[in-house]
Amino acid sequence: MSETDRRVSRRRTLAALGGGALVGLAGCSGVTEQSFEATPVVLPEGPREELVLAETASESETIEREGPSGNVEVSITSHAAVYQRGPARETPTLVERFASSVNETPGSGSAINALASEVGIDEAELSFIKGGVQVAGDRFSLLIPEGVRGGDGITPQQLLGLVPGAAVGGDTVTYDGDGPGAVVSGETFFPSCCYSPSDDYFPTRTYFRGDAYSPDSPDGFRVFVPNSRTSPDRRGPLRMPDEAQPVESGETVETANTVFVFAGDVIVTAGDVIDVPAERAFDAGVPVPLAGQPFGVGVLATPNAEVAGQSANPLVEMETTELLQQDATRRVLAETGLTDGDTVEWLGGPQAVVLGEGGPPETTLLGSDTEVGSFGGVVSGVDGPWAVVLGVARVTDDDHVIAVSGVTRPISTPDRAMETFSEAAASDGSPLFALTPGVGPVFPFGPFRMFVPEVMGSLERQ
Repeated sequence: MSETDRRVSRRRTLAALGGGALVGLAGCSGVTEQSFEATPVVLPEGPREELVLAETASESETIEREGPSGNVEVSITSHAAVYQRGPARETPTLVERFASSVNETPGSGSAINALASEVGIDEAELSFIKGGVQVAGDRFSLLIPEGVRGGDGITPQQLLGLVPGAAVGGDTVTYDGDGPGAVVSGETFFPSCCYSPSDDYFPTRTYFRGDAYSPDSPDGFRVFVPNSRTSPDRRGPLRMPDEAQPVESGETVETANTVFVFAGDVIVTAGDVIDVPAERAFDAGVPVPLAGQPFGVGVLATPNAEVAGQSANPLVEMETTELLQQDATRRVLAETGLTDGDTVEWLGGPQAVVLGEGGPPETTLLGSDTEVGSFGGVVSGVDGPWAVVLGVARVTDDDHVIAVSGVTRPISTPDRAMETFSEAAASDGSPLFALTPGVGPVFPFGPFRMFVPEVMGSLERQ
């Protein structure tokens, strides 16, 4: 998808930040007027292409307010720009294609991965294996796209089941599907190293229980897809790549180094709808690291507006948690893709959190070294709430520049997400990305901690 295709055509006017503190005083007599305008800060075209970010908003706003001495009328012009990630892979993986079909999004959208037992499923029968194989709910994972929210329930066709070969049992099994199956490489099916093992990284209990995960080497890691010509996709079957190896009914499949994928009516249920309320399913699991996962960055450049040695701009000294709750900031955050709503309504937070080991990440913003503060909270959405993790960097010289980036995941219960954030509260908390599943929604976006400084370090004055 080209940057032009991803560009949002409707440009939103950014309302004045600072709420009632920014009041126009035009018409006052005996008042000296001073004007201040910030230099716009942008993400240049080169880094935008490299980071797969497209501009989704760019606006200027001028406000007037009374200066610190009371006899100066100050005009303040600020500039904001917002960039959002589009699909980051020219050819999406099969998991990303499946998520996109359920979410009905141009990119993959969001999805979570949870143990089946964590969302109330006790077991599944792999009917495509001769004789049938029962797999306990704590031995396989479910990929649940965000698009299942807002309906009456979750249908089997909206899920992917992921079963490690060790949970299937035996060295080989006999395929007994209704149509040909297929074997594909792990990297073709799964996005990111969180699924595909490598010399330096193997999937953790985040995705598969340690005693149920079979691949012990990155060499030959593969995925078996039963009934590959009819695997569900709202726009048609999950189209297998040309290099897929067909498996006919009656042939054997080795279980070692193999993940068995099932979908649709292969999941055994009492009816057509899985007995897992969509409003509860997203309290478990972790976000899936999809290439179309929403990510964005917004940057606001506002003048310091110094009058008589004091700043006439309330944003300069405003605490970050307060700044993130201002009307215009919330609209900018919505443009970055943190929610499917038109604006960000905070249902919990934002609050400072510890993101990872070793203290806050550092970046160079417009030539100045600064820390990237981390904040977590819950915002509203069309079909359900979203938990968000934000990185915020601020520098002040002639202008005050605020760069904000964030990632998001669908959740069910805001209170449970806020419990997770409270555990990672700044100064004395456990690092957010070190928390393990079971307590509440988890955010294993370690790459976010490394990616944000790179993005912010690419910003330039126009």
